[in-house]
Amino acid sequence: MHIDREQLWKAGGYSTFTDYMSGRWKKSSSAAAYIKQCGKVFEVTSEYGFPEGPPSQRVCRTLFKESKTPPFIAIATLWAYTLRNVTTSGKASGKLVSKLAAQLRSETAPQPIYFSAAEDRWNTPAALAREINDFFGGYVGLDSCWNSSCHIKAHRMYGETTAGFIDALVIPTWRPPQDNKSVFLNPPSKLNGAVSYQYLFTRKLDDALKE
Repeated sequence: MHIDREQLWKAGGYSTFTDYMSGRWKKSSSAAAYIKQCGKVFEVTSEYGFPEGPPSQRVCRTLFKESKTPPFIAIATLWAYTLRNVTTSGKASGKLVSKLAAQLRSETAPQPIYFSAAEDRWNTPAALAREINDFFGGYVGLDSCWNSSCHIKAHRMYGETTAGFIDALVIPTWRPPQDNKSVFLNPPSKLNGAVSYQYLFTRKLDDALKE
């Protein structure tokens, strides 16, 4: 969809991509919108290196629609989940994508207590952790807030001490393995005095990413 992304339609004297599709190809505004949606989906699936893209416009449109429906699901996440389930269902379809999107939302729906600062151990939901692990080839490089109940799999973990999630904050430099430099962070919710652990961990992660 480089014609839309790079606004090549301007060279033909058109004011918008929709005008271009109407004037040059006699396509309706709805058809132009669908084409843009499919272009976005293929852009994402190509960027993430999937072995195959959606097989039809209907599948593309459903992926795009579900990515814009709260609670949002990233196109790459939903397509990866779809491909994994295609082996048992036979083929990807718009109906299957919608079904799997509903399943993902159900599995990953946060409970209100997850946002409480009364506890500091709200582990990443299993379904979401599975998607994260799969994206990084089975394991992330470093989980900076690991505990024995975590669903995230990591080559290296900074975890609990008797004082809580402290070691990751006092280690001068976070060092994920050289062959997998991904860092996963799901920070504790409690306060450290007047400062949240979420702020402290996020600042530490930002420092690590700059190195």
